[in-house]
Parts: sequence; C-alpha cells; structure tokens
Amino acid sequence: MIINEHLLIIPALITAILISYLLMPIMIKASVIKKLIEDQEFNWSIKRNIIPAIGGIGVLTAFIVSFYIWGNINSLVSYPYLIAGLFILLLLSLSDGVFLNPTKKYAIQTIAAGEMVIGGNLVIENLHGLFGLYLIPWPLGAAVAVALVVWLINAFKSIDGIDGLAGGIGTIASTILGIWFWSSGFGILAVFSFVLTGALIGFLIFNIHPAKIFMGKTGAMALGYILAFLTLNFIVINSRLENGFFTQNAHLFSLAILIVPIIDTIRSLLYRIIKRTGVILSDYYHTHDELIQEGTPEHFISFYLWIGNLLIIAFAFLFIELETNLYAILIFGSGIVMLPVIVYLHRSIHRSQKKIFNKVKKTLYE
Repeated sequence: MIINEHLLIIPALITAILISYLLMPIMIKASVIKKLIEDQEFNWSIKRNIIPAIGGIGVLTAFIVSFYIWGNINSLVSYPYLIAGLFILLLLSLSDGVFLNPTKKYAIQTIAAGEMVIGGNLVIENLHGLFGLYLIPWPLGAAVAVALVVWLINAFKSIDGIDGLAGGIGTIASTILGIWFWSSGFGILAVFSFVLTGALIGFLIFNIHPAKIFMGKTGAMALGYILAFLTLNFIVINSRLENGFFTQNAHLFSLAILIVPIIDTIRSLLYRIIKRTGVILSDYYHTHDELIQEGTPEHFISFYLWIGNLLIIAFAFLFIELETNLYAILIFGSGIVMLPVIVYLHRSIHRSQKKIFNKVKKTLYE
C-alpha cells in the first residue's frame, strides 16, 4: 500500500496544479463581477484595494478535490478533524470584522486548533532536551501544539501582503515536509503534502509579480492551518520512530522550514510591545513592509525571502545533530539576521549595478 501511495504523488501533484490553475481566472473574474475585494484592514497598500483576494478559496478547492481523488482519506484518521477545523476558520473569515473583536477571533482560532490537536491526536509529547525538557505532560503538550497552530494561522495571514510571498513560502514548506514523509515511508502524508504544493503552484502562476490575485484572509489562515497539521504530524511521527529512522531535532527543524512567517510574527509582536499599540491588534510592521521602506523593489522581495528561507533550511539540515538548545539558538539567530543580510546584499547589488551603469554610460559618451 505504501508503494502505491508513493506512485500517486506525481498524478496528485499534477491534478492539484491543473485544478488550481484553471480555477484562478474564474476566481479573478468572479471577484471583479461581485466586487469581492479584500477589506481595508488586511491591505498593506492601495494596490491591494484593486486586486482580488479570494485566491485561497481556489487553492483550498484544488487541495481538497485532488486529495479526495488520489489520497486514501480513510487511512489518515486525523483528516476529518482537519476539515472540521477548516470549516470553523471559514466561518470565522465570513464574520471577521463584522461581529468579532480580536480576542474573539483568537478564541475561535484556538477552538479550531484544539479540534485538530486533540481530535486528531497531534499532541507534542517530547521536547527532546529543549530547555532541559524531554517527555512532557499531555496538557502541556496539547497547549504547545495548539499555540503552534494558532501562531501559524496568523503568521500566514500576515505575510500574504505582497506578491508571491505566502504562496511561495507555503510551497517550500509543503515540499520539504513531503520529501521527508516520502523518504520515511509515510505515503499518504507525502501525497497530502504534494497535493498542497500543486495547489499552491497553480495559484502562484497568478500571484507572482505582478499579482493578479491574492489569497485573502480565508486562504492564508487555511494555508497556515494545513501547514500546522503537516508540521505536527512531522514532529509527532518522528518522536515515535525507532532510532534508525528518528531525525534528531526534527521539532526545531520544522521551525527552520517555517522561519519566515515565524520570525515575521515575532518581529511584529515585539514592535507592538515596544510601541504599546496592543499585542493582538493588526499592524503593518512586517518583514516585507520594512523591505519596501528600505526601497527594495517589490518583485525582488519575495524572491529574496524564498532564497533566505531555503538557505536557512539547508543550514539547519547541515547542523541538525547539534545539541538541542544550541540548535534552537542557531535557527532563531539565522532567522533574526536574515532581514539585515537581505537589506545589505540588495544595497550592495544596487550599488554595483549603478557603478556598472555609470561606467558603461561614461564609455559610450567619451
């Protein structure tokens, strides 16, 4: 059965790409006709006011349909709880900004996260030496898992603010996790991961610069929720593997895979604390916002962050056997320095290009 599931990865990937690709023009046209443009709270620029932001619905449709066709749903016992949680988030997005204040939004997200974690039995059981902790009590493990889910839901909602960023980071994360599931013999989760990758690729064709459509709150929250599901499966399954297949520091490596949205939310949270603007209120102090303020062209920002994410993943993989607490410092330290490094490199490239241009110009006019 595992071999068959592995063979289904390619057709599942292609099906998801095609469905997503075919749905996006329909979503764009429908949003223009029905004027389904994202609300002001979620926009980071005037441009967002004129670009449809319901692409996530197409991604979610492609994902669910493709996995239903190619995935053995009955063998993934936590899947129904994932769908139930997605339905809760859908209801939240429909009422968001109308009936709910930020505290109530987080409460509903916590309910959706608990549905997945407790119903799907995706409780973190072992921290493998992080902060000196190994096996932890079930309530603490459940709380940590729920917090991670809520964190990723909001992290992906925050980074869907520029062309190609949320979709690109999501594609990288689902692909890396899919490769691990495939190589470790978990065929159904490998199919699940690559179906998500395919749905995001179809979306990215229309979302990379210049974007014709964005995910919107519904899609971005759903993406964070699904990636949290994959991440928890990765952590929980790895903790239960025998020594020959166990991946050391997998729980921290999963954070390296998602380092861009994780660091983005940490930066935003610290900014709000320093400025005393309210910890749970919306703001625009995000990584892509700062890069825009630094004068980085929009079409480069997502590319820079994709490359930064991939380099940190490679770096984390290279040192994955490091002592757990040192490894955690390495992961978060790499994430923290990523933004200033990107700014420095972009300025250096810009200066070099300017020098070359001036030399060519001088040569031509002499």
